[in-house]
Amino acid sequence: MRNRVKYDTDETLSCMCAVASARLFFKLQDAGFSDAKLCVWEDNNSAHAFIHCAGYVVDVTATQFGEEYKPIEVRPIEEVTDEVWRVDTTLVTVEGMREQFKDWPEYQQPFPNR
Repeated sequence: MRNRVKYDTDETLSCMCAVASARLFFKLQDAGFSDAKLCVWEDNNSAHAFIHCAGYVVDVTATQFGEEYKPIEVRPIEEVTDEVWRVDTTLVTVEGMREQFKDWPEYQQPFPNR
């Protein structure tokens, strides 16, 4: 991913979850998965973005949370108990994503400079 190389982020794609999840969201939408949602949780000093689609959590940056996670995690939503996939907000529009991520560092925003 362009940001991982540009900002020298490690191989876990730490800090790239919003960018990666937004890209995946639009690819899923283009492939006909109209139920895809970009999901976010936020605490005081951390946050995470991932996808809900077709009854599954799909996360392409979960390895940033530890070696027990695969590079691409796909798990049935009803079986998920991990705090990393808690949902505080769901997004389905570009406008919603821009608003959600506007205060994140620019390199973590899916739509920087727009």
